[in-house]
Amino acid sequence: MLRILAILAEWLLKNAVQKILLGAGLGIVSYLTVVASVKAAFMSLVGSVHTMPTAILAIMGMLGLDHVLGTVASVSVFILTLSSGKLAIRKMS
Repeated sequence: MLRILAILAEWLLKNAVQKILLGAGLGIVSYLTVVASVKAAFMSLVGSVHTMPTAILAIMGMLGLDHVLGTVASVSVFILTLSSGKLAIRKMS
């Protein structure tokens, strides 16, 4: 009886460890993908800002568009983070 319980416990732990490692790996891959895409988007945005005339940049500053762009970028990162979390939860269960 003790041997059967030991085999059962080993099997349950093996499956649990596999699911934990799979979830962690999926989380790391999702995180790295989001970070790489956000970094590429920011670099593209910074590169395009430097090509704009200074008068347009001044008008954008007066209108507060810098805050709007920052808010949009923050919300985008937040939504991507939530989406990757939901994906990890689905894969784990």
